[in-house]
Amino acid sequence: MGIFSSIYNARKPRGFSYSPRYYNPEKEKRDERITRIMQEVKKEQGEEVSEINYVPHIRGQFKAKKEARSRIIHKRNVRIFLIFIILLYFAYLFITRI
Repeated sequence: MGIFSSIYNARKPRGFSYSPRYYNPEKEKRDERITRIMQEVKKEQGEEVSEINYVPHIRGQFKAKKEARSRIIHKRNVRIFLIFIILLYFAYLFITRI
């Protein structure tokens, strides 16, 4: 009977409780901004800066996203044009056979 009682009286899983000590989003943003400014100053002085965490300017980010978006739109337009040409070719074949 000990085997069947363990199936019916299964233990409940322990819950996960995590309480952070303290989180200040303003301080985090301020520290991130300070490091970004320090990296910009170092780059202007001619020192080497690791490009991994370096984000030069928000304007540059907008420009990069705009270029990526325009490339996607260009690819989409070329694809639509090719599909249109193929459909015209099949329509021509269909009309000439009748």
